[in-house]
Amino acid sequence: MQLLNCMMVPSGNDAALVLADYIGNGDSNAFVELMNEKAQELGCQDTHFTNPHGLHDDEHYTTAHDLYLITKYAMSLPHFTDICDQTRYTYTPVGGPEAGQQRTLVTTNRLIDPNLDPDLYYRYARGIKTGSHDQAGYCLVSTATRGGYSYLCIALGSPSVDENGNKITTRGEMIDSKNLYEWAFNNLSMKDVLNSEDAVGEITLKYAWNKDKILLVPAKNYSTIMPDSVDVSSIILTKHVPEEIEAPVKKGQKIGTATLSYAGQNLATVDLVAAESVERSELLHSA
Repeated sequence: MQLLNCMMVPSGNDAALVLADYIGNGDSNAFVELMNEKAQELGCQDTHFTNPHGLHDDEHYTTAHDLYLITKYAMSLPHFTDICDQTRYTYTPVGGPEAGQQRTLVTTNRLIDPNLDPDLYYRYARGIKTGSHDQAGYCLVSTATRGGYSYLCIALGSPSVDENGNKITTRGEMIDSKNLYEWAFNNLSMKDVLNSEDAVGEITLKYAWNKDKILLVPAKNYSTIMPDSVDVSSIILTKHVPEEIEAPVKKGQKIGTATLSYAGQNLATVDLVAAESVERSELLHSA
């Protein structure tokens, strides 16, 4: 646990190497293989690791989307978010010249520590991890929570050196993340799109007495986050259902699906089910 804190709070590359060596039974490359296997398992399609600390290597790369997948998984693990949200971690080395003397490590995430840079501090931010070198620039994966809403932001590639190789002090990844959070909190909200009690269409029903249509309803309610300026009526519902079905039909039986889209982007696919049960007429069926 101490090594995890030393790795995640101040970006300790040495702690990352020690952990990789320990888990790899003395071989950090074995741990890197586990990293790549896990990335594949999580659905990462554009990620390849060559080391456990992230220092530059042409064959060590990832994307914002893959980092989202990795972070989403990591946030489900015990202690992860607690460690990442710390601004300070104090421990006592057990060896070396500082053995027995307390050391305090400081976060590299300026969004969560007002003492590092009051202008960059964002009181709603929670973790998660910084990363930087000349080739990748300044990078930040963070979350923020306000008013019941939580967002995850991946900011990559903010310049850290200029064309002459001089260090850039402006932390664009922090500024952009903070601005994106403010925009999201001030302009987005959860809106109800589908109610499982409301019919979204009907289809032809065969072999039922005195009934030739059956209503379709969503299998469950569906809500999504949208800009406050957009009305839910702007969401397009495209049904994928057969032209007809045969009785008997049970209430809640899946008949087809519907795709919800907005501005050319698919939002979700929901199941469409029968709104009621209808028995088959044996007379009509045998006619």
